[in-house]
Amino acid sequence: MFEVLNLPLTAKVAGVGGYNVSLKDNDPGIAYFNPSLLDSVHRNNMAMSWGGIFYKYSDVGYGSASYANRINQYNYAVNLVMLNYGVIHTRDELGQSTGNESAADYVIAFSASEHINKYFTWGFTVKPIISYLAGYSSYAIAGDFGLTLHDTINSSGLSLVARNFGRQIKPYYEDNYEKLPFEVDLGYSKKFPHAPFRFSVTYRHLQKFDLDYISDNSTSATLTADTTEKKASLPGKILNHIVVGAELIFSKNFYISMGYNIRRRKELKLSTKSGMVGYSLGAGVRIARIQISYAHQYYSIAGGTSTFTVNANLDDIMRPFKRKKAAVRDENPALLTP
Repeated sequence: MFEVLNLPLTAKVAGVGGYNVSLKDNDPGIAYFNPSLLDSVHRNNMAMSWGGIFYKYSDVGYGSASYANRINQYNYAVNLVMLNYGVIHTRDELGQSTGNESAADYVIAFSASEHINKYFTWGFTVKPIISYLAGYSSYAIAGDFGLTLHDTINSSGLSLVARNFGRQIKPYYEDNYEKLPFEVDLGYSKKFPHAPFRFSVTYRHLQKFDLDYISDNSTSATLTADTTEKKASLPGKILNHIVVGAELIFSKNFYISMGYNIRRRKELKLSTKSGMVGYSLGAGVRIARIQISYAHQYYSIAGGTSTFTVNANLDDIMRPFKRKKAAVRDENPALLTP
């Protein structure tokens, strides 16, 4: 329920496996996963993202707008998120068309963080959620709490975050309250000092060890199919929690990334053909003070999710105009007199 809370808002996160709680970058969308990372975001920074889910075959997509700034010792960010499920064609019990319905989820995430000392930052997020599903509506409130240890000497960071705690305020059906997708995550990222390489690993769902589900893993299933639960080994259960990502940062103007979501590959690949299921690829380039990034996550051999992000610092964009204005004033001192 409310999986919009786990959408990677930006191509940066999507490119390293689709889930990351320790990656420090100048992208305000990172606060959506861990608010304690906001210390790495530049002042007056904004980003906009668009994503398509199996865009060749569906009209399902999502978008977000993010803004981050700083007031005194406090960092803050606002993330507006929309997940659009497209148009739903409705029919009655006789199969006659009764029209079209829309379905979408909306989230407004307010995040704040501050330094505890030179090593630690903490942060929290409050996320009101509104959902409309073909005539049914639901409201909920969720929150995140994050703590990050910064090791500036070794260019690394360790983060612990509790995400999506809260409750459903209004259910889709009366008295049918559902749980939010709560989880506790641990993440580690490291930038190697003498190589253009950054590595990240995230361990999801610390609160629940066994993430396996019942499946016969067969190409066809019947009412008499054997659905005996196939238990994974201990190493397999541990690997189900892990998402890994890597980046090649050639300069501040260009990077490429790759991620691997082990559980996603295990659950979504076909027994006959797996392809790139579970992997993600991304790249970003900085052009004229604007960062443009793209990432694709593979969910099946038929496709996956594509995310496109434009990120910019408003101070950087306005600086040339301010310089030009100052130069005009210098050339015309009379403009300074009232």
